[in-house]
Amino acid sequence: QFMKVEYITKGDCSANLRKLANDLIRAEQQGDDEPSVALARQLAMEAKLTARQTDVLLLLVRGFTRDEIVRELNISAWTLKSHVRQALRKLAAERTQELVGRIRRMAHGK
Repeated sequence: QFMKVEYITKGDCSANLRKLANDLIRAEQQGDDEPSVALARQLAMEAKLTARQTDVLLLLVRGFTRDEIVRELNISAWTLKSHVRQALRKLAAERTQELVGRIRRMAHGK
């Protein structure tokens, strides 16, 4: 039940990512969050993640790669690494894949 993303290899990749991000924002505003995104948002609030750490977590849960996140948020790879490291610490996880997997399993009752 995860959103499938079709990657477009021609044209401006940044514009394609921006369109996808805008579509996701629109879905959130309409209350159409997928369960894992809604849970990630709740966990971020409970763990007192910063706004940027929350943005990073939500993009990771949605399946964005680190390179895509760097481009979408217009941050350096080093800054992304810092946000991820702090989010992992606050959410008591050692690895990104572990955290994302845990969120997805919890959201779908597994």
